[in-house]
Amino acid sequence: MHTTRSRSRLLRFLTGDGDAAGAAAPAPSQGPGGDTTGDGAAAHSPQDGGFVPPSSQAELDRIIGERLARERAKYSDYEDLRRKAGAAEQAEEAARDAQARAEAAEATAMRSEVAAAKGVPSQFLAGTDREAVEAAADALLAWRDSTRGQAPLGPGATTPRGRDAGAAGGRGGGLEAGRAWFTEHFSRRGGSGS
Repeated sequence: MHTTRSRSRLLRFLTGDGDAAGAAAPAPSQGPGGDTTGDGAAAHSPQDGGFVPPSSQAELDRIIGERLARERAKYSDYEDLRRKAGAAEQAEEAARDAQARAEAAEATAMRSEVAAAKGVPSQFLAGTDREAVEAAADALLAWRDSTRGQAPLGPGATTPRGRDAGAAGGRGGGLEAGRAWFTEHFSRRGGSGS
């Protein structure tokens, strides 16, 4: 446990008696103008250096008013700074929007240029760089060339309109051709329906 020597040393440290390390009590911090209150008002210091509170409500109101005025002076340009920051943010946003529009216009122009060179519609081309757009155009051309000579709906597809075009009075189908096809395929009294 603690010995008598360590207790006396601790006691001297806490009370400030004894050696030089514990003898000097820290001085109160001084605010601007040499006051010790930190609020800028001159401290009412009696001879022993202690604090004397304000003697009246008017004096307290004056001290508080001076303190508030100093704080307001610190932040007086806050609204101006906030306005400038807002304007800078809007300018940044406008620059980003302009950059995005310019990039979109460049991409559209590049797609149109490739589409004109390859002979394909530009709305079917996708890609962010020229090589990707050209690859998409080549793939579209390869698909077009592979489907030549096939029925419009794919290999082996038939439609009532295409098969019965002549039967409906030369109009290429219509309601009567659809009814005939439906009756042929789904009627019990009709043909070979399911």
